[in-house]
Amino acid sequence: MNFLDDIDKDEGYKKSKASNRYLDNPEEALILISNLLKTKEILPDLKRAMYRLERLIQDDFRKFAGKFDMVDEIAIYQKLLQIVDKIKEMNRFQILDGKNFIAIGGGFSAGKSKFLNSIIGLELLPEDQTPTTSVPTYIMKGKEKLSAYTFRNQVLDIGKEALKALSHEFYNQYKLSFSKLIKNINVQTPFFPYENLILLDTPGYTKAESYKLENNTDEHIAREQLRIADFIIWLMDIDDGVITDKDLDFIAKLRADVPILFVFNKADIKPESQVEEIVSNTKEIISKRGLNVFGVTAYSSLLENEYAGDYIQAFFKYANKPLRKGMTFKDEFEDAIKEWDIYFKDTGAMLLKQQKEVGELLSYTKQVTQFRDLAELYSSIHARISEQNVLHEEYAFLKTSFSRLMNKIDSLTLAAEP
Repeated sequence: MNFLDDIDKDEGYKKSKASNRYLDNPEEALILISNLLKTKEILPDLKRAMYRLERLIQDDFRKFAGKFDMVDEIAIYQKLLQIVDKIKEMNRFQILDGKNFIAIGGGFSAGKSKFLNSIIGLELLPEDQTPTTSVPTYIMKGKEKLSAYTFRNQVLDIGKEALKALSHEFYNQYKLSFSKLIKNINVQTPFFPYENLILLDTPGYTKAESYKLENNTDEHIAREQLRIADFIIWLMDIDDGVITDKDLDFIAKLRADVPILFVFNKADIKPESQVEEIVSNTKEIISKRGLNVFGVTAYSSLLENEYAGDYIQAFFKYANKPLRKGMTFKDEFEDAIKEWDIYFKDTGAMLLKQQKEVGELLSYTKQVTQFRDLAELYSSIHARISEQNVLHEEYAFLKTSFSRLMNKIDSLTLAAEP
């Protein structure tokens, strides 16, 4: 019997809501904590290569991009950052490579874990969480496996009871937060219905009032996790009425090209006429923000019912297409910077054509004044060609540097695997 069968059918598990060995037995809890605190040394060469890759994008490519006046300059830079983040995540969990990411974002208490459990039809994620216990969690199709990536660079296989212990009960009992020990969790199950998708349950970017005194890193963690997303579902509590300015301000700092489905959760607590009004008003507000909106809808995780169309399943179907199938991170890199490739090709061809045309006019010109003007123009074009050649050489060097670093990271990652 697999762990999902245990979760859904096993009578023993039904009792585990009241009986969990990590909650009931301090010695078991201590063993779990001890395992999570073990340190795995990252190979120095791999660490240096990853650091250099980040610097290449965040410093060298950003500085290079600043030399151009291109409409998509910011979008290109954000896409490059996303690729770097995905590479880092892939090095933690190799299975993440080659999939599309749907991240579930929103404020604390929006009901993200309960929403995900309801949508995929599996009781996988602990729903009774607080800001001290919430950990970013990946859900994907694969062999039954639960693993945690710790802040000490250890990938640790954990069981269903450990996953279920990620609740406020553990914090209340031992005054120790899993969110301080675990960077993210990977849940694999053959029952996950989407072959090409990875769902990412992110911590709420806001804190409940009772946790305001703690260091507020939630917003940073949420933004870091959402940055790797190919698609976003933004979950909102329908009690808020319409989407909040705080939500919109946070979303504005994410990549503008990522399709977003806005979902009001807990829709069953409102009359349908009020749900329709909230959705309609939110559509109007969002339409003025220049976001890539897939749709706005409302859902009840309790009743597993959508109230404003069939956006959710359509969004999952749209995202589940093998958009990245067969693509390596090098391919994604090439795709992200293709605008620069086009720029250098078109600009170079245009300048050479202008130089040729002005050169031909110079050979036929008899008037001294006209000859002087054409000579100045020819010289100006020649100077621009020289500038473009210098920029193109810098561009080629950056591309080569990226390729070499990727090759090195690939080889070092393989060498580090057990």
